[in-house]
Amino acid sequence: MKWQKGRQNYYYEKLKIFSFWRIDCYFIRYSKGCAVGYHTDNVKGFRHYRCNIQLKGINRLYCLDKPIHKSKRITLFRSDKMHSFGITMEKGLILSFGLILKELVH
Repeated sequence: MKWQKGRQNYYYEKLKIFSFWRIDCYFIRYSKGCAVGYHTDNVKGFRHYRCNIQLKGINRLYCLDKPIHKSKRITLFRSDKMHSFGITMEKGLILSFGLILKELVH
């Protein structure tokens, strides 16, 4: 296992814990001054859900659409919808679980 730089900027890194079928899990660590602008994490033909558990630092995840659940430490949201991570004043650590589900065709 190896820490990798984040896609949106270089103030955070991610460490893949596991990935199988349509589920993944990462540790995400970030430094003071980190911020990630609004973006989506699309998987074509699927709905992409994430549950972020804030282990250290302050939960600064923001969603344009209302998240499914948000508390001081836990955010459950659709990462295929616009979301961002506000500027941090301290180092932090997040445990992030992802799940993709087949998009329903109407």
